[in-house]
Amino acid sequence: MKKTIKLLAVGLLLGQLCAAPVVHAAETARVERSAQTLTSKEKKIVDALVDEFVTTYKAYKSEKKNRTTKSIITDTLADIIFNTAFGRDSELADLILNDYSSYGWVDWYNSLPNTETRELTVYDEVTQQNLTLKSEYIDNGADKTILLQQGWRSNGYNMMSHAQQYSALGYNLLIPDARAHGESEGDYNTFGHYEQHDLNKWLDDELRRRPEQELIVIGVSLGAATTMLSQETPHQNVIAYVADSGFQSMDKQFRSLIGMIYEYIQFIPEIDKYDWDESANWLLDFMEEHRIKPILGMSLADVSPLAAVQKSPLPKLFLHSEADAIIKMEQTVTLYNRAVGYKELHTRPGSAHAQLILDYPDEYADIVMTFISSVREQQTDRNCLPAKIAEKKNLLENPSFQLTETGFESWLVKENGAFIDKRLQKNSKGEWVLSKYKKTKLDGMTAAQAGNGVSFYAYPKAEAVMLGQEVWLQAGQTYRLDFSVQNTSPGRWTIPEMIYGFGDQMHQESLKLKKTVTKSLNYTPATDESATVQFGSQVNNYNIFDYNYTYLNFSDIAIYNADFTPPAQVKLTDTTYDVTENKLTGTGQGEPDSLISIVSEDGNVLKEVRTDAKGMFRFELPHISELTHVHVVNCDANGNQSISKVLYLK
Repeated sequence: MKKTIKLLAVGLLLGQLCAAPVVHAAETARVERSAQTLTSKEKKIVDALVDEFVTTYKAYKSEKKNRTTKSIITDTLADIIFNTAFGRDSELADLILNDYSSYGWVDWYNSLPNTETRELTVYDEVTQQNLTLKSEYIDNGADKTILLQQGWRSNGYNMMSHAQQYSALGYNLLIPDARAHGESEGDYNTFGHYEQHDLNKWLDDELRRRPEQELIVIGVSLGAATTMLSQETPHQNVIAYVADSGFQSMDKQFRSLIGMIYEYIQFIPEIDKYDWDESANWLLDFMEEHRIKPILGMSLADVSPLAAVQKSPLPKLFLHSEADAIIKMEQTVTLYNRAVGYKELHTRPGSAHAQLILDYPDEYADIVMTFISSVREQQTDRNCLPAKIAEKKNLLENPSFQLTETGFESWLVKENGAFIDKRLQKNSKGEWVLSKYKKTKLDGMTAAQAGNGVSFYAYPKAEAVMLGQEVWLQAGQTYRLDFSVQNTSPGRWTIPEMIYGFGDQMHQESLKLKKTVTKSLNYTPATDESATVQFGSQVNNYNIFDYNYTYLNFSDIAIYNADFTPPAQVKLTDTTYDVTENKLTGTGQGEPDSLISIVSEDGNVLKEVRTDAKGMFRFELPHISELTHVHVVNCDANGNQSISKVLYLK
């Protein structure tokens, strides 16, 4: 009965304040029937959402400004979502999340004699004041420390299940409360944007106390995102990190959060009449400009673990539950696929978000420790040459669409199903004319150089004409097409459609919003081949009350080999040093169809051989009497180099 009264109260409130009819009995019955399917926890969420909505709505309405009902609702929802996501305290967020209790591990921690509480002062960019952050520390007298970073709406004590595992193995544990969490000060969390610097300052503090300490960072959920961001440039003495249940971008995760809240908005009368699902993108932009940027001094795009893992050479272990409903496992799979350097991915079924440590405690610790052992094994010999990650090389010629006298250098025009080097003519605006509209004098489609890319003009119902370029690709290698695209049309309702392809893949997508969108497409050829990348545009939707044309800009176009993981260290099966002939002979195994280099101690390449389809190789190296040791290095097709295997000759 309580639920019916509360929902009717909201209906009456909106009916009175908005001069709209009170909710009809049929509508109330519909809500009641839906509400009866809610669990007790979901009913609490709806209660909390209703309370927060009513309070916030009343506050905006009392300002007595000339505003529409929808604008007030938009501001109300923006406040609720912002406070749920970023505010220190949110009943709604606590209800939506799983119960991340410490399961008795706090008692274990409190029973330890070797603990202390540490403090750290950091600057808060939001309030422009200093904050005091706190952490717990377990001192096992080790020369190795693991920093454990907790997740959203959690605290350091919720990481004690992790701490117990690693403390039993003899590690020191540094367990901070992130800003605006637990015992640390702060009004807002920023999903890793400012917290990444806090994490590195905790590491600085540990090295100030123990300068030679080996450091490992393990983050869970939001803590995983903070970890990835913090190690974009590896911190001194950090040998590796673990990202458990992390997200790939704040933009993507924020959309997911809005979706969680939308799930319960339908139970508020009047509000459910608005198609908020259709408005999600617009609401996201509204919050970015009117809440996130002005209050937090940041943008959603600033928080991108996906960008960070593509820059950091640190070894990375990714963990995720296949059943995670809060951060989908696919996000971690994407992080793993795009990460550079040595990396591992382990997933397990059945667990809720960030609960792998509880459901698979022994296996979890074994996975982490095996990964750390592999990292240390690669770093054992201090004479080893470190692994190298290949530079990202754009395989396209003229990706910025520089002009010639008759078109775009290196770009062909598709005509009658084939790409040809067509001589183009310019119109009065200086645009290359790609087609005319149905034998009229009207331009059907044009293209012009714009910034570091190309801009397409399209007229309704005009045939799309593609610009393309061929690139040579190697069999079995994965190549990635990246680009940005923006709807630069002057109108609002006439919408362009982007058309793009790579190899045997073609895609067509409408682009309604005016913000820049990034796109990626992978292609793995089965044989060595020359593949075509192509771009074009056409009008997707024409509104007679709007402009009768569209503009679409493609920029930052790049195709590159997507493999940025160095090969594993080579395995030598036999080495023989013939003193009489002053010759070294060796056999071993590396990555299939790759290059093996024998490198002198001063960096000169002495010999190169190739591995076969199974990775096997053999080399002979004469005239080695003056050498003390040589390095055996494996180099893959993209130029990534393994850590060297050192052969000592004296």
